[in-house]
Amino acid sequence: MTASAPAADTTAIPRNSGGFGGLTPSGAIGETAETLVVCLGVEHHMEGAAVSILLLTATPGIIEWDPREGLSVSDDAYGSYAVEPITVTSALGQVEATVWISPAIPQAAHVLRLDVDAVQRVNPARGERGLQRELSEGPWSIDVDLRPPRTLRDTPDRPITEDEPDAAQGVPARTRAMFDGVLPVGQAHLVEGSALCLTAVERYTDRWIANVVALGPEDADTAAPAIGRARLAAWDDIGTTYRLTALSGSAQGTWSQCAYEAVPALSPEASILTVEMTDIPRGRDTGSRRFAIAGPVVFSSAITA
Repeated sequence: MTASAPAADTTAIPRNSGGFGGLTPSGAIGETAETLVVCLGVEHHMEGAAVSILLLTATPGIIEWDPREGLSVSDDAYGSYAVEPITVTSALGQVEATVWISPAIPQAAHVLRLDVDAVQRVNPARGERGLQRELSEGPWSIDVDLRPPRTLRDTPDRPITEDEPDAAQGVPARTRAMFDGVLPVGQAHLVEGSALCLTAVERYTDRWIANVVALGPEDADTAAPAIGRARLAAWDDIGTTYRLTALSGSAQGTWSQCAYEAVPALSPEASILTVEMTDIPRGRDTGSRRFAIAGPVVFSSAITA
């Protein structure tokens, strides 16, 4: 698994289970010919919200983006929001970011507007730092529906099988060419003082990626769940089982988040996807897992087109 550091010391950001107020599922996309920007969900808190954003582009090179300069957020009720990066991970053809916006989103708001700009392509061949050029296709605008339909479905029976799919082939896991949409989930369970969340599933032609978040109690770093070391299983309502592997993640203080790569790709015939978490260690677990959340914690979501 690739570990990505938080954008800075974010311990002052009140991202914990005590102030957690639920999730808004989203797969809203802003798209141009070579580049797309997608909102992977909104995580509500008493003093603000965490917004997950993924950018994929066919433009070659490392892609960099500073949300403090290139993101403006507004809604149809309150107005504009302050933006603070939580994590920003740059890679070939992609940027993955979680940002904190404040104040909290009011109940009167129906739409959250994200305007993304100032995305940079870095050419490493031009000196040690590289030559930066702004992607010419921007800006990209996303309207996030704050009152989407429910995604929860009854959990299908788990298939009985000893076969495990082969690991995914090809690097990087996320590419613009293979992107096939987003399955909004936005489900959370409160377990033993922690919030365990499945925010969204990114769909690709040969795999899918589950985005998960864990929030621990306020001022209790040692009790925060380490979601990147949990055990995950997945299946659907037509009997397909999936192999999941931690792909990238980050953690600080009371929160952790991780993207899990899964194979094979979601079947077009399936209508329900189930992801199960078990044996979720806490920050104070160094190997014994004796403080782990045993689970199972189950998320079952409608598979939409």
